[in-house]
Amino acid sequence: CGILEKKGKKVILFIDDDLPQEFSFMPAFDRIKRPDGIVHADIFIILDASDFERIGKVADCVDASCSINIDHHVSNTGITKYRLLDVNAAATCEIVFDLAVAMGVEIDRDIAICLYAGISSDCGSFRYANTTAKTLRIAAALTDIGIRPNEISDYLETKSVQELHLLPKVLDTLEFYLDGAVATITIMPELYKKNIDSEAFIKYPRYINGWKLLYFLKA
Repeated sequence: CGILEKKGKKVILFIDDDLPQEFSFMPAFDRIKRPDGIVHADIFIILDASDFERIGKVADCVDASCSINIDHHVSNTGITKYRLLDVNAAATCEIVFDLAVAMGVEIDRDIAICLYAGISSDCGSFRYANTTAKTLRIAAALTDIGIRPNEISDYLETKSVQELHLLPKVLDTLEFYLDGAVATITIMPELYKKNIDSEAFIKYPRYINGWKLLYFLKA
């Protein structure tokens, strides 16, 4: 766990796996680590996860008297007693922004960077259909605080050499079914590497004409 001290409170940041290096520009990146043993906490806040599977082994490493889930997925299964769910939000960071404003939190540049990165990545850099006028207004408000959208976009689009070598091999697996209505790409088991971030690969077949359902299959 990485522990941040703020106003005398301990805020513990957990991840289930190593963070991809494209997020290294974000504040406190170097303090976020895998949990080591059981951590006892007053509150366990689960962000952007509709079920416990999405947070991996973290769920087994926290002993908290209260858990809160903040999420925007319509598939949310109600994993905690207390939750803040808005299925109309384009990103969980939209909800966090609204919550910060309602609580009177001063959104400084570090917070703005994190919120903008979360919103932008969840909206495909504002290309996806979940982008709304409210999404753009929040992005504009965060930009007014002093962030640089172009720099954040450059960081989020950064790819490792390993990713670039893997990408053409994955795209070569592109297959169509039902007269082109269904398309799939696959990372075969022999090509799968846990340390290679492949989440963005799905965006490439998205722009092929005709498909209605798109699957990304991997080990």
